[in-house]
Amino acid sequence: MQALLYAALIGTIERHMPVAARSAYRRDLETNLHLTPWAKLITATDPTKHGGFGLVGPWVRRGYTETETLALPAVALVALEHSRPHSHLTYRTYHVAVIHSNGHISNTDIETDSLTPGWAPRIMPAITELLQGIDDYDTTHRPIAGTLSRNRIQLKPEPSATIAPRFSAPRYCNDWR
Repeated sequence: MQALLYAALIGTIERHMPVAARSAYRRDLETNLHLTPWAKLITATDPTKHGGFGLVGPWVRRGYTETETLALPAVALVALEHSRPHSHLTYRTYHVAVIHSNGHISNTDIETDSLTPGWAPRIMPAITELLQGIDDYDTTHRPIAGTLSRNRIQLKPEPSATIAPRFSAPRYCNDWR
């Protein structure tokens, strides 16, 4: 089974942005083609490594992701690039999201930016704590089952219901019996 995990993660972060910031971010993406968001699943943290290299895990590729082998619940780091108004400088905002065992994606309050150096050491303790208690977080912060959510990715094919036809008409007009 494959899902658009990359688009779902970035869409979740964008939907939780304030309206003015979201419209400014989308305007930046339209005018500057060099701004590229990225996402990474985090399986562990390594404090001996510097910067973002201390966040261990596979990158989430654009397009379809194989979700059969995805261990849930999972923690993901999403980076969005922004450009500063009236300058050519860009910066990133880093957001942490959780993919719950039922397939819903929720945004956490762990976030930082690259405006001041040392973004990874600032969020690494919170990510480590989240990884250690991910099963408890999954049960306490899981969205309500059965609700429609724009943040849901389909991880397992849902059983297809057989829909009975409205009436059973004959195949050919001459078969009226």
